Amino acid sequence: MADTSTSPTPTKAIPIVAPIASLLTPIASVPAVAPPATTPLAIASTATTPLAITSALSFGRPGHWLRTQSDDRARRLGMASIDPDAASRVIRRLLNTATAAENVARTLETLGRSYTVWHDVTTNTAHPDRKLDHIVLGPTGLYALRSHDWGAAVRLSKGELHGEGLGRGEKPIRALSRRARAFARDTGVRFSALMIVVPDDAVTAPLTVVRRGRMCPTLLVRRSWLPDVVKSRMSGVSLTAPDALADARTHLQETVHFV
Repeated sequence: MADTSTSPTPTKAIPIVAPIASLLTPIASVPAVAPPATTPLAIASTATTPLAITSALSFGRPGHWLRTQSDDRARRLGMASIDPDAASRVIRRLLNTATAAENVARTLETLGRSYTVWHDVTTNTAHPDRKLDHIVLGPTGLYALRSHDWGAAVRLSKGELHGEGLGRGEKPIRALSRRARAFARDTGVRFSALMIVVPDDAVTAPLTVVRRGRMCPTLLVRRSWLPDVVKSRMSGVSLTAPDALADARTHLQETVHFV
């Protein structure tokens, strides 16, 4: 069933929003960080236990809901364990998407303590699949992210993603926009930008502005570029004051729910 939502009417807007300019202006020179190949994923298993002090504060369990879904499907098929090579297309896709979420979570850890990340955030309790994979809050803004790996290259056409790996009728950008609007409407926040994050080899450009939209821009980002993009600021945006950032973090911590 397609996502449905209406345009939000924010009641407690976080003051970190401004229109995007044609370029992102870095606050500081921050090298792009690729996900470490051997570092274990250290994500809090509950919504109350943060990560180590050197990492971004992180809450939720990235990829967990998707892996649970793949396990359930495997059991219904009588599979004792999941062999990705032998699994059905649906299970392989669930596993690929879960891995993508875990890889993006590792990358977001490198943002540092001034950033807070929530993973697998619900936007519709009746439909847990309509979730936001990641919400990121920091001095540069508030971002809603969708992490995905369709197992093939993707391309933009008329403001939407296309590619061999996408399902028939699948519209990732529209789905992300609707989920973000639903979350904004329910919590009274406004996002600075929406991001579709994909593996580096899935796109030809590291960063593409998909649409500028009346609410906030949507970006297509290579995973290794994600720290640079998040730690950059859109032209004309003032850095969020520490007190305002703390208030925004508290408000989100009180309103976020996980799938």
